[in-house]
Amino acid sequence: MAKTSDPRIIVFSIVEAVLDKKVPLDEALETAFSRNPDLEVRDKALVKHLSTTLFRHLGAIDSAMGKMLKKPLPARAAWVRHWIRIGATQILFLNVPDHAAVNTTVNEISKAKRSGARVFKNLANAILRNFVRSQKDILGDLEKNPEKNLPPWLRIHWEKSLGAEDLKKIAIVLSTQPPLDVVLKNPKDAAALLHPLEAKEVFKGVLRLRPRGLIKALPGFKDGKWWAQDLAASLPARLFGDVNGKAVLDLCAAPGGKTLYLASRGAKVIAVDKSRPRLERLKENLARVGLEATIVCSDIFDFAAGKGFGAILLDAPCSATGTLRRHPDVAYLRKERDILRLAALQGRMLDHAFSLLRPGGVLVYCVCSLEASESEDIIEAFLKANSSAQRQPVSARELDGHKEWITTDGDLRTLPYHLAEAGGMDGFYAARLVKSGDV
Repeated sequence: MAKTSDPRIIVFSIVEAVLDKKVPLDEALETAFSRNPDLEVRDKALVKHLSTTLFRHLGAIDSAMGKMLKKPLPARAAWVRHWIRIGATQILFLNVPDHAAVNTTVNEISKAKRSGARVFKNLANAILRNFVRSQKDILGDLEKNPEKNLPPWLRIHWEKSLGAEDLKKIAIVLSTQPPLDVVLKNPKDAAALLHPLEAKEVFKGVLRLRPRGLIKALPGFKDGKWWAQDLAASLPARLFGDVNGKAVLDLCAAPGGKTLYLASRGAKVIAVDKSRPRLERLKENLARVGLEATIVCSDIFDFAAGKGFGAILLDAPCSATGTLRRHPDVAYLRKERDILRLAALQGRMLDHAFSLLRPGGVLVYCVCSLEASESEDIIEAFLKANSSAQRQPVSARELDGHKEWITTDGDLRTLPYHLAEAGGMDGFYAARLVKSGDV
């Protein structure tokens, strides 16, 4: 990624990294900022906002661009497409004067030391001016058909699995900036933090606020009063009930929101993850919040307990399609075949995790995915193959009365449009299983 003070050039390097090299957006942003340490806070915010907005609306931008092109751009012009996407994002979704968005984009293409730059600058100029002329039509169509923001494969897949109505409702929420949820170390601090954070309590011990500035600068952060975590992601750890004084095994624990929740409620947490850098972040968060947990860097298949655990939380790696509003690049980094591959891994992880559970113990399996093949299907297959496993249904009482978050089988299932009036939430799934036999 280039070292530069121009936010648009940095955004180009990020888009290229994500779409051409399959680097996650968060990682690409982190790399870009580390290579440009002198970038002002205002410019960093612009880079993040422009990049995220581009991926949030990439499906609609590409669809409109496709209609404007008489024939597809050649493979060698992929970099030109990236620049047009950046220009189109500014024209359609950012408060940038049209002429500035067009001229700066075309200038960058003309200056590029790449094959065909002089030829492609004229094509880019024509397409971007077409975006300016068609702006109202494109945005009007998008308002009626918000699902166009999604890549075609995911749009088709969700329409089949979720239905057209849920697809549209989810797409509407995914096109908006998510709120910031913070989970309180002590729920009793809610009243004292509501005003300083300009927040509202959307769930017991969870405050919701409008993102502004650096998270580290917000009231209560340095004091360890809270950690950032979407409401939906905080729910699975609550399904163990009272964990005070109990040992809880947290598998695939990093970056640690669930570990923090369990430790804050008095659990003796053993947090296992194979990523050493992510575990370092967990250690930093534990220290900031003033909590303790036993940290183990290990692949979960290599982790074996001498004695069975009474409580195990498995937050399995997944497609993360429930978090597209926060991580819109996921829609372009994942393919349908990846979901099938992950489902096979999740099944094996669940088998291993259950083998570590003692009779009478409780295991919570969860994923931040909207795919049945990574959630409901995994649990159904597991229950059919394991006579010692029984589902323990989730009650509305455990979820502050939110019956709509519970499936007909009694599992937890949140969708992005749940709590839409308060800003929506991530898509999450969790099932609670009990192991039969003598304790």
